[in-house]
Amino acid sequence: MLGLEPQPVLDMQRPGAPLTAPDPEWVADRIAEAAGTGIRAVLVHHDQDAIQLPPLLRVRGLRVPDDVALISYDDVFAALAAPPLTAVAPPKRAVGAAALELLLRRLTAGTALPAHHLELLPNLKVRTSCGGAG
Repeated sequence: MLGLEPQPVLDMQRPGAPLTAPDPEWVADRIAEAAGTGIRAVLVHHDQDAIQLPPLLRVRGLRVPDDVALISYDDVFAALAAPPLTAVAPPKRAVGAAALELLLRRLTAGTALPAHHLELLPNLKVRTSCGGAG
């Protein structure tokens, strides 16, 4: 798609490490390595993890957004980061309303309902971490 090569998904948990706290230092190292191969953007789920990365990347000689664009998913705290993070913002109110509607239908149906598929599109809020206005 778009001529881009898929890259591996990284977890904030270092592979093989005990299931304890996230390891943002390890992730920053992986991002720095990827930037050395030409990667110029990173999508991080969720805001709390993404907010930790700019200072860690700076220590590794990378500047957000000059060297690496940083995008978070959720947009709860993204605007509070330094620099403010571009974020994919899911339509939380619509997700909640759809979930409640489905729950009520299932409770009142009295029988099993067929699988339900719903598509809700998020918004992209472009901020400084991708070179946009803060």
